[in-house]
Amino acid sequence: MTKFCVIVLTYIETKVKQGESTRQQKMVIIVTTALFMVAMTQIALQLYYIDWVFVTMGSTRETIFKATSTYPSAIIELFRNITYFGPFILADWLMVLSCPFVISLLFLKKV
Repeated sequence: MTKFCVIVLTYIETKVKQGESTRQQKMVIIVTTALFMVAMTQIALQLYYIDWVFVTMGSTRETIFKATSTYPSAIIELFRNITYFGPFILADWLMVLSCPFVISLLFLKKV
C-alpha cells in the first residue's frame, strides 16, 4: 500500500511540474487513492475482527457465537462503520468529479 501511495504521489508531482494536470484531474487521483486506502483499511479491520472472534473469544462455539454480535470497543465499531460507508461516499464523489469531463467529451464529439 505504501508503494502505491508513493507511485501516485510521484505521478501527481510530475504532472504538476509539467503543468499538464488540471485541478479536477488532481482531485480524481486523490479521491481514487483515498478510495483505495479506505478499502484496504476495511479489509484490515475485517481481518482484525476475525482474529478477535476466533482466536481471542473462541474458546467454545458458544463464545464464538456471542462474539459475532459484539465488537472489541466502541472506537473500532465507529471506525468500521466509517470505513464501510466511506467507499460509497468516495465513489459517488468520484463520479460527480468525472461526469462533467465525460459529458463534455460526449457533447464535443462530432457525430
